[in-house]
Amino acid sequence: MAKNFDFIAANCLEPSPIIGDDYINLMEEIKTRSKQEISVSEIFDDYSDKPYYFKTSGKLLAKAHSLPSIKDAASLYVLLDYLLTDDKINFDRNKSYKSFIDGGNETINSILYSISQGEPVKLHGDKQVDFIKGSLYKIKKYFLENNKIKDIRGASAILDYLNTEATLDYLKDKYIRECAIYCGGGNVLIISPKGEGEEICKDLERLYTETALTAKNAFEHITCTLNDIAVNYNEVLSELNTKLEERKKVKLYAINPDSDKTEIQIKGKKFNFKGQEIAEKGQVCKLCEIRDSKYKVPSPEGDIDVCPSCLRKNTVGRDKANFYDEFEKSQNVKMKRRYEINSINDIGDSRGYVALIYADGNNLGNVVKNIKTPFQHMYFSRKLEYTTKNCVYSAIYETMGEDAAFEAICLGGDDLLIVVPADRSLKIANKIIDKFDKAFNYNITISAGLCIAKSTTPIQNMFSISQHCLKNAKKYERKSNQKGGTLDVVVIEGNLNIDLESRDTTLFPMTNKRAEKLINIIDAMREDKKVNKNQIYKFRYAAENMSANEFQLFYLYQVAKQNSRKYTEYINQIFDIENSSFAGLVQINDKLVSPWNDIALLWDYSGGESSEASNL
Repeated sequence: MAKNFDFIAANCLEPSPIIGDDYINLMEEIKTRSKQEISVSEIFDDYSDKPYYFKTSGKLLAKAHSLPSIKDAASLYVLLDYLLTDDKINFDRNKSYKSFIDGGNETINSILYSISQGEPVKLHGDKQVDFIKGSLYKIKKYFLENNKIKDIRGASAILDYLNTEATLDYLKDKYIRECAIYCGGGNVLIISPKGEGEEICKDLERLYTETALTAKNAFEHITCTLNDIAVNYNEVLSELNTKLEERKKVKLYAINPDSDKTEIQIKGKKFNFKGQEIAEKGQVCKLCEIRDSKYKVPSPEGDIDVCPSCLRKNTVGRDKANFYDEFEKSQNVKMKRRYEINSINDIGDSRGYVALIYADGNNLGNVVKNIKTPFQHMYFSRKLEYTTKNCVYSAIYETMGEDAAFEAICLGGDDLLIVVPADRSLKIANKIIDKFDKAFNYNITISAGLCIAKSTTPIQNMFSISQHCLKNAKKYERKSNQKGGTLDVVVIEGNLNIDLESRDTTLFPMTNKRAEKLINIIDAMREDKKVNKNQIYKFRYAAENMSANEFQLFYLYQVAKQNSRKYTEYINQIFDIENSSFAGLVQINDKLVSPWNDIALLWDYSGGESSEASNL
């Protein structure tokens, strides 16, 4: 395949080109490091976004061609070396990596080039391999079986461990780690020697189930040739996806599962699953209220009876290291409140409100359709994972600094679910979307749904509402003519029976670019001494309790009384009203609607000070 994919694919599926001298210097740097460091494979982690150039007759290939990253080229070189060798037991990964650094085996280089370009493999093209895909699915249900932050955190850590560390360790023990094309975001993609696919699927399903117990997972495989992978990668992957979906439909799960696994080790830390068994059987688990309890665990209310699955979540969730470690490393900062966050209440703002932000990518389908090679799949999956996490962490840090308080329930692929203080939530969501969209040059964007409520509100209820908001935001994104993400928000002030289908809102959902503009206008209003936040709440209250004509007279009277047109000027900016006839209400679809609820919402939840007046 020549370089025939469009700019969207090129921007997302491969690293940016660099000049030849810079590339030569990079490879010399890698060669020097390989002589100094024990684990050669880890060197390449630092070159995951640097392009690899193929050579011909000892010179860099001059013609335009698809560029894998140096990391991915090295990894797939070692995998091909392994697949082609007869003595797999004594295969030396370090030796293979060093061979790649020194210029590589001519046959393997030829196969590597053919795969990278989507061209027929000339040598060993008929070599058969097993292509394996696995998936964790319905993971939100696994995360959100109860409202305890400890258990949510534990569930997230267990799935992340299985999806990455445990899977790679399994491959390392039985094959080589490089068999994994991708591990992350709830998905696994593996290429193994022919005849091993069925066993790998069984082993990994068993490993996932014996560890997480109630997390739904499935693996499937097909047999294909290296030439199939090179020339028809997308079609082969589609066949595998179809088979995996069928597997999910027929797989059965135990009602009250348990296993003999007594511990796991996550990033060097051991977690023991040996619980104190209870004498009385048949009682319902106090955490999930679904399965039968079997063990006792300590809680602030005393010992409680729990099922084996909740025991594991609770045990792992006592450690806060996972996302907080990533946050601190990513932003080079120490969280001042890291050890103070023991419940959702500890994340609440001064009024005790939190926001659940649920975001998901747009236009991924168009990019995935352009994936033609394993290299593009490896690069895109890794870039998507890194970008999502980095956007979240940097948005939180830029908004809250060292005083950051948050809980990440899910951060994988283009999918994120986080809890943040309500009064900073709109600014955080706006920054996440802006950073994500720019990272992919608006070829992929992300939309978000926010539910803002008291920290005591059940997290499952907040998730349902944020899920509805996300659907609204994505629907608005599809209808919008502008490039960029969108967001929608619902505030719950005590009544969970809100009618989500007929909300009285003038602004939401909206594009993120518009949200940024409005947040900046609200910031200016806060700085303006002629604007009083209590007056905004007064306008909101009056609009809710007066007729349209009464309120318009009330608004004009208040503005005249204060001898200030500032409120009118700011509203004109927010709604792009060009004339000066605004009288407290805006016209939307031939109907006069109050903007003051949305103005108060933006004021309260985009970084403004809280006020008792907001309860008027």
